[in-house]
Amino acid sequence: HASYQSEMLRARNLLAPLSRRVVGWAAPKRFSSSVAPTPSEEELYAGGMLTGFRKTYCTPLPPSYQIDPALLSLPPTKVTTLSNGMRVATETTPGHSVSVGVFINSGSRYETEDSNGSAHFLEHMFFKGSKNRSQSELETRTENMGCRLNAYTSREQTVYYANVLKEDVGEALNTLSEMLLNSNFDPQAIEREKRTILQEMEEVEKVQEEVVFDNLHYTAYQTSPLGRTILGSEQNIKEMTRDRIINYIQANYIASRMVVVAAGNVNHEEFANMVDKAFAACPTTPTGPSVITDILPAH
Repeated sequence: HASYQSEMLRARNLLAPLSRRVVGWAAPKRFSSSVAPTPSEEELYAGGMLTGFRKTYCTPLPPSYQIDPALLSLPPTKVTTLSNGMRVATETTPGHSVSVGVFINSGSRYETEDSNGSAHFLEHMFFKGSKNRSQSELETRTENMGCRLNAYTSREQTVYYANVLKEDVGEALNTLSEMLLNSNFDPQAIEREKRTILQEMEEVEKVQEEVVFDNLHYTAYQTSPLGRTILGSEQNIKEMTRDRIINYIQANYIASRMVVVAAGNVNHEEFANMVDKAFAACPTTPTGPSVITDILPAH
């Protein structure tokens, strides 16, 4: 109990300078158009806030501290940049399985107000069939491999990944490249997916942590796309079209913004060669009306 009181007292002393500064600040409204004034880094240091944290939590390690030997024996991460600008990264570990992923620098941060929600909507559509594989064929081949195929979208990136046996790494790469480079985006499938995403939005609105986190982003990044939600607005979802999806792909799904990774029982050189072949047709230059030339600063 005494230790708890001591920690609370120290925290109160650290926050006091900042508290005095924010007394007169206007509280931002939820999803309002106005931007509340914020302190500069110089003001925070002048008030003692950042200096206090730096002195309290950034002291040198004690002489008795020893690094865990396991951290020193971690396998190295090897990185190769292909001729088209795509990067390949691997970390080799013993075992029978490999996790393969495509990390794309194309989260909701790279959307406009009108296109907000495109990255997440697109993530759903990549599983609906391609020029060479129907949705059922994609699902059957994935199940036959015993593969776990999934994806997620964040504000910074979109990720597609597969967990497979080491013998199926090549097939997993071919599946991912087929999805990302040759998807159909059937208009009827888009209409069906609108209902799915609207239902997902309803579920998200029931999760307190999600709502708080979205409002925190809006408050912190009111002048940046980072302040928007990942799912987008209800209106944007209802108005999503095939053209809008394709425009987003042309602007963001280019080789230099992709990193293909593998972790597990994999040889780096062999994997890099497989990626080079599987993604040979990946565009290298952004095109279309959705290209964002200037990413607004995150403040």
